[in-house]
Amino acid sequence: MWRDKVYSGTLRPQICMKNVSGIELDVLLNEFTRTIRSNPSTRISHVHSVDKIDYGLYLGDKYAAKDKRFLMKNGFTHVLNAAQGIDECQVNTDNNYYAGTNIKYLGIPGHDRPSWNISVYFEQASKFIHNAVINGGM
Repeated sequence: MWRDKVYSGTLRPQICMKNVSGIELDVLLNEFTRTIRSNPSTRISHVHSVDKIDYGLYLGDKYAAKDKRFLMKNGFTHVLNAAQGIDECQVNTDNNYYAGTNIKYLGIPGHDRPSWNISVYFEQASKFIHNAVINGGM
């Protein structure tokens, strides 16, 4: 299960490993996305790009993240935004955006740049996902 990989260190860079660059992460995510997209049974919406990764874990685009009605209708309880911000390639959401929806939110101020080091947020993000899944959320 993905949680085992997170806590064993196989899902994130080891301490002795170099930081993951934006280019390296982009290559990994593109391969991951091709794998998911090649399996139409994982798609949960014809309107938004949202795919089931594992029990309680979904990967969606910025349009799904900003559609509160869609999220509530489909039972989403948590949103992790890995590109929070107001720049062109970021998603402008925060805790206030989801006020009144009972959706828990974690925003990571991601930047679509090869020099941005997302790995510093892996532990925080994995704990957020883990807590959501073990408490029956998604």
